[in-house]
Amino acid sequence: MIDVRELAEDARRSGDGESYRIVVRTPALRIGVGARGRSRPAYFVEVTLDPFPHRPRVDPARLEDAVAGARRLAARGYSLTCQDDGRVSGERAVGPRVLDREVDAVRSLVGTRKGDPVRGTYRD
Repeated sequence: MIDVRELAEDARRSGDGESYRIVVRTPALRIGVGARGRSRPAYFVEVTLDPFPHRPRVDPARLEDAVAGARRLAARGYSLTCQDDGRVSGERAVGPRVLDREVDAVRSLVGTRKGDPVRGTYRD
């Protein structure tokens, strides 16, 4: 369960007014939650897909999975951007009461399950 009070408190104390927690991390995926703002924080879910987790090797099936995941995120209202390294990031603002539900929904959209590792070889 995501502690929204802790996210808000960390955002208030941080230099830039933002806090962030990684919820899921695998070689090809990262899902995180965060809060922005000091007085009334806005909450968000961020998803980063890596279509090339085994660089320099390209796995066409993994690439297809990433494209399908990006399409599903866009359909769900995530704003998508491409990073310089080829990763795709998506972010969506959500209310504090639905943060857990949104993470669960995203897990199912991109094919992860509760219990998947938080730690992994995802390269930041």
